[in-house]
Amino acid sequence: MKSLVNTDVIVQLEAWLSEQCDGDWEHTYGMTIETTDNPGWYVQIDLDETTLSDVVKPFHRSERSETNWIQFEIMESKFIGSAGIGNLMELLQCFLVCVTEERGQ
Repeated sequence: MKSLVNTDVIVQLEAWLSEQCDGDWEHTYGMTIETTDNPGWYVQIDLDETTLSDVVKPFHRSERSETNWIQFEIMESKFIGSAGIGNLMELLQCFLVCVTEERGQ
């Protein structure tokens, strides 16, 4: 998976979310970032009524150690991912790469 160069992941995520908020989308859809008990992170981002609503990405897992890993997929109009405790930014960056690829950038 290609990486975004010299970008601030949170700023990019805020920009993507802002693009979706049209007065309606944000009342039904959104995103969730939670902790898990392994310990790690769980991220779910709704893609209904976005440019990514028809995108499907097969399950991807990258496990470098017991605590250093990410996994994600896009299916049924949702980005669903989880990651090790130190891998939240990497997981969010994977989502942003999917957005960038879909836009053809």
